[in-house]
Amino acid sequence: MTTQIYIVLYSLFFLFGFSIFLFSYISIRRLIISHREKRNQNLRQLIESAILKMLTSDYQNDHQLTLKEYVRHPEIFTEVLLEFWQTLSGSSRQQLKNIFSTYLKEKHKKDITSKRTIKRAKAAKAFVLFADEDEAITIMNLLQDKPLVKMAALTALTLNPQPQIMKIIFKSFIQESKIPLRYYFDLFTAMGKTIEPYVKDILHQPLPEEKLSLLVELIGTIPLNFLYPELIRLSLHPSKEIRTKTARALGNLSLPLEEIIETLLLMAEDEAWEVKAQALKSLGKLRVKKAIPLLAQALFSPSWYCRLNGGHALVRLGEEGLEILRKIARQKKDPYAADMAKMILDEIMIMQG
Repeated sequence: MTTQIYIVLYSLFFLFGFSIFLFSYISIRRLIISHREKRNQNLRQLIESAILKMLTSDYQNDHQLTLKEYVRHPEIFTEVLLEFWQTLSGSSRQQLKNIFSTYLKEKHKKDITSKRTIKRAKAAKAFVLFADEDEAITIMNLLQDKPLVKMAALTALTLNPQPQIMKIIFKSFIQESKIPLRYYFDLFTAMGKTIEPYVKDILHQPLPEEKLSLLVELIGTIPLNFLYPELIRLSLHPSKEIRTKTARALGNLSLPLEEIIETLLLMAEDEAWEVKAQALKSLGKLRVKKAIPLLAQALFSPSWYCRLNGGHALVRLGEEGLEILRKIARQKKDPYAADMAKMILDEIMIMQG
């Protein structure tokens, strides 16, 4: 019995001691983290102040000595430079590149060859962002690295859209076989109309259907209005998916040009219902009056989506289109067409309250 009491007491003492140790460890760690965060915040403010003084002063040599003190803290120094880059523009960015080149470039150049993937990815973002055009070979090597490093490099490239660098991005897109192509779609969309000449160039190169499809979608999403002749050319592409996305992109451009309208009218009679349905929708977006007979006929199509898109396109054409929907809703020859017209008219009634 006495032995059992001793065992219980020892267990209680052990638990008590372990609890004190754990509590002390957590408390000390919190203090260390808090102290480190406070120190980093102070460092950040000092670096920000030094960079601002260098950017605004005529006597930059006086502030270079101050910045040199912070080379011992490359991560914080780099973070501050990246934040300034996103805030500033014009000649100030060139000054930031000079600061990076003077104090941090060699460190990052060493880190992008590190064996650790995370370290390479972190270094790649800053190195590429502050890169000059003559460093294209180094950037291309990063784009051949693991997906994490490659994505970091690509993200930085979009923030530094120099002509030579833009060519690198599109060359990487053409050669891509590892990371999802939708990642490129997001990058290109963020870059906006600046990519127009580069998209035009690669549209004339032999591309896999998946990549060509993405570029067609991209033209309509941004939109890249000056590339509408390329879409007209692709309206005859043998791939059903390419033709469907072409019809959608032509509508998204919102250009009521005769060439575009004639192309969509032809596509609305395509053998594939997917292409036909999308062309009908685009004709509605462009409010093409001469398409009314074709849109009315679409409500008698065997394809549900063609009937739906044809009906919605008629609604976009105002009272004239609504009157045709009412007539189709009253006819008895095709109950499916009548049901679709009634459904669309009911939707309008509900929306109008």
